[in-house]
Amino acid sequence: MSVPWVGFQTSIDPTIYSDEYFKLLEDIFGIAHDHELKVILRIGYTHEIGITSTPDHYTRVVSIFSNPKILTAWQDYLLRLNTMATKYDNFQFGFLTWEDFFLVQLTQISENERLNLAATLGFTDYIKKYPLIKISGYYKRDFQHYSQVPLPSSNSPAIPLLHEFWDTFLLKLHRESKKYFQKLSMEVRVDCDPSPGSTDWICHDKTFDIGNNSDTTLIYFSPAWGAENKGRADSAEQVLTRLNSLLETIRKSTNNSIFIDQFNFVDNTPGFGGNNKINPAELPKFIEKSLGILSTKTIGYALWTMNDVVGNCLINGSFERGDAGWKINNGTIYFDQLRKESELILSNGGNLEQNFLLEDFVNPGLSFTLTFNAASQAENPVELAIQIIDKQGLPKFQRTLTISVPGFSALQLTDIPLIADGTLRINNRNGAILLDNIELYYRVQENGIYDIHGHPRPFRDATLALNKALTAPGRNLVTKGQTISIPRR
Repeated sequence: MSVPWVGFQTSIDPTIYSDEYFKLLEDIFGIAHDHELKVILRIGYTHEIGITSTPDHYTRVVSIFSNPKILTAWQDYLLRLNTMATKYDNFQFGFLTWEDFFLVQLTQISENERLNLAATLGFTDYIKKYPLIKISGYYKRDFQHYSQVPLPSSNSPAIPLLHEFWDTFLLKLHRESKKYFQKLSMEVRVDCDPSPGSTDWICHDKTFDIGNNSDTTLIYFSPAWGAENKGRADSAEQVLTRLNSLLETIRKSTNNSIFIDQFNFVDNTPGFGGNNKINPAELPKFIEKSLGILSTKTIGYALWTMNDVVGNCLINGSFERGDAGWKINNGTIYFDQLRKESELILSNGGNLEQNFLLEDFVNPGLSFTLTFNAASQAENPVELAIQIIDKQGLPKFQRTLTISVPGFSALQLTDIPLIADGTLRINNRNGAILLDNIELYYRVQENGIYDIHGHPRPFRDATLALNKALTAPGRNLVTKGQTISIPRR
């Protein structure tokens, strides 16, 4: 379960928390307990748009060791989470991950920004372990003082220095964080990164053991690991060989138990369309045959999600948090006792709108899809005017829908021009209408065993069979320094 730093802790100075979010987290712990499920927490998750937080996630990250107020706030966040989680006997452990402290993305900003951040991050002090002449050699330019050295750009031959620093940054963050959240592990980066101007690769094996009295190392897996990544569809056997090789590579650097927190046998991450994948016809075979590897070389795995998910740009599209995120005129939110869901009744002449801002760079060639559920409450057909408006107030998309069905129907609009900063506006021109589950997205993350409509994907049954086999009574699991058995019931 992902627990973002922003969102849960909405302010650094003074330190302010979202009681609503902590209450939801406690509720989830309770529900998991009732269903005999264990809970693992991903702590410090990057993405959160549901609540406004200041400063943002990466402002906090880059200053965590140079700004005492931010470090103190992080420690307090860890303490509060630890106090809450350890109340529950189904809590397993928490973990940090390199993905949420991804310093490499800073290589894309301007040199002036990279120079300013070098000192803030601690990079300037770190490189003082090397003679300045050696640093100049890395960058292929002369420096008279360490304070002149920026973070490397993405195409700089000095990139290995940043990765080296990043590894030490993560290990330090884990060491310091473990003082406030004792059952803390870390997901390590198992991919090696290219080194500009060199045939060498930059690997992160020095982080694999984690240290700091940790007994579990978390990793991720996708079929792309160890492949040439030329867009091929590989056989199950080819990818099983790479999975086994990955686990053997990790084992060379640590005696820790290994847990795969993202077993991404299907992976459509944007920007990596050229990665090798498993031949779809062989996915069930891969999943079935991974049992022998997972049961002898790991303590288990997790899927990123059970269902494929859309990257919804909107806050509170199901109205379960009332009107949070929305501007609503002539509309009322109520709880439908029959459907057990909140809904918006938009009266004649009513409207609602929400601003959206994409956090990440996206390919301008992509487009939005808008989906929502609607049910007419009027005798005559209801007209809804849909608009996407840019930040200058100009409409980039307009469409009018006529709805006459009294029961809920799922509506979808596609090929909507994608803009990074804009507003969704819905106007009701006549009659009353119910609205629910509004989603505006440009991608679907395919990591689940069910699609976004809840339909089983072709490899669902193979995954359930794998889970059943891994948890069979009497089966042994390999943990650090010992073998444990799942008890027979």
